[in-house]
Amino acid sequence: MSNVGIYARISEDPKDQRAGVQRQREDALKVADLRGWSVVEEYIDNDLSAYKRAVVRPSFELMLRDLQAGKLDGIVAYDLDRFVRQPRDLERAIDIYEERKGLVFATVQGDINLQSADGRTMARVMVAFANKSSADTGRRVARAHLETALSGKPVGGFRPFGWKANKTELHPVEAAAVKSAVDRILAGASLRTIVREWNDAEITTTAGGPWKQATLRQYLKNPRLVGLRTHQREVLKDEQGKPVKGLWEPMLTTGQWDRLALLMTRPEARSRVPRKGDRHYLLTGTIRCGICSSPMYGNRYAEGRHYYTCDGVVGVKHTCTVSGIGTDALVGKLLLAHVAGEELKGSTSSVWEGDVRIAELQGQIDSIMGAFLAGTISGDVAFPRVQALEGELGDMRNGRSEWLLATTGPAIRRITPKTWEAMDTDQQRAIVEKFLSAVLIRPAKRRGNTLDQERVVPVWREAGGERAPLALAR
Repeated sequence: MSNVGIYARISEDPKDQRAGVQRQREDALKVADLRGWSVVEEYIDNDLSAYKRAVVRPSFELMLRDLQAGKLDGIVAYDLDRFVRQPRDLERAIDIYEERKGLVFATVQGDINLQSADGRTMARVMVAFANKSSADTGRRVARAHLETALSGKPVGGFRPFGWKANKTELHPVEAAAVKSAVDRILAGASLRTIVREWNDAEITTTAGGPWKQATLRQYLKNPRLVGLRTHQREVLKDEQGKPVKGLWEPMLTTGQWDRLALLMTRPEARSRVPRKGDRHYLLTGTIRCGICSSPMYGNRYAEGRHYYTCDGVVGVKHTCTVSGIGTDALVGKLLLAHVAGEELKGSTSSVWEGDVRIAELQGQIDSIMGAFLAGTISGDVAFPRVQALEGELGDMRNGRSEWLLATTGPAIRRITPKTWEAMDTDQQRAIVEKFLSAVLIRPAKRRGNTLDQERVVPVWREAGGERAPLALAR
C-alpha cells in the first residue's frame, strides 16, 4: 500500500473560509481511497497563488521535502494546476520522481505518470497552458485596473481614513482630525505626538488598529490627500502627461501637501542626532558638549526633572552634565529675546510668485505634445522645444523648493512668552532647531545647584537658516 500525501490549494480566500480547499481535500481523499492508498499527511495552502513567483507556499515546500526524504510514496491533488502553475515548480517535482522509483501521482481528473517520458511531457504541456492562462488573466486584470485608475475612480478594499464609506465624501470627524494634525505638524508638532494623541482618543485606522508613526507617515505621503489618483504606488498620468484627478473630495491643498512632504523628508526638519529612550526633551538633538562637541542626551532623574550629559568619546573620556530645567528655561528666554520685534517668515505664505510661470511652461509642453500626438507637428520639431521648456521648468521647480524650504516650519510670527509656554515640546524644539545650530555647554567651574549661565553658549543660525560654524566652547 502506498503512503501518500494530499495537496489542496486555492489562490484567493481573503476571509479564510477555506470552503474551496475543503472541497479539494474531500475529493482527493476519495481518489486515494479508491486506489487503496493510505493518506498519511495533508498539505493545505489556502489563499496562496501558485503562479506568482514571489509567493512562497509553505505546505508545498514541506510536501516536496517529505517526498524527497521518503516519508511519502506519492501525491494526490485535485488537479495539476492546483499543484503547480510555474514550470520550474513542476521540474522540481519531476526531479524527485526521477530519483525515487515507484512514486505515484494522481489527480481527481486522472493519474499522471511523472516517471515516464510521455507522462512528464503531458504534465509540462498542461502546466504551460495553465501558466499562460494565469498570465492572460493577469494582463486582463491589470488592464481593467488601469482603466479604472484613469477614470479617477477610487480603489477597492478598506475605505481610506478621512473619507466616508463611498470613498468620495470627507468623513467629518476623521477629516477634521487630519487637517488639525497637518496644521500642527507644519507648526512643529511631531508624528509621535499626533500618534499618541490619536491612540489616546481611540481614533483608529479604518482597519480598526492603532496608529503608528510609520503608518501615519505613509498616510500623509499619499497623493490621495490632494485628490490625485495613484496606480502601482505612483501618481498616474494620462496620455498628455497630466496627473489624473480622483473622483473624490481632496483633504488638503497642494501647497499644504508640498510643505508636509518636504518637512517629513528634508534632513533639516529632523533632529540632527538620534534620540535615546522614550523621553524627548527640548534640546535633544541641539545641545552639545563644549569639550568634545558630541551630542548630549537628556536623562530623567526625578518627576519633572532631567539633566543633559555627555560621557565623552573614545580616547577623550570625561563627563559634562548640566541641569535640564534650567538650561531649557534659559534657552527659551534667549530665543524669545532673539526673535523679539522681528518680522519673521512662517508657514503662512501660500503662493509663490513663480507658480504662474510653472503653469505656463507646463501648458506649453502639454500643447506641443498634444500637437505631436495629433500628427500636426513632427517629432524633430516637438522634442527640442519640449526639452528646452523642461529645462526652464526644472529650474523653476528648484526655485519653488527653495521657497518652500524658507517658508515651511513653525508659524514663528506668533512667538510670545505666552504662546511659547502653550506649545508642546515638539513645537518648541522645531523653533529651537530653526534658529539654533547648537547649544554648547562649557565644563562646570564650580559645584552647586544653581545654573551658571556662562556655561550655556547658543550658536545661532546665520540669515536664511544656514547653520553657523560650530566651535568648541572654551
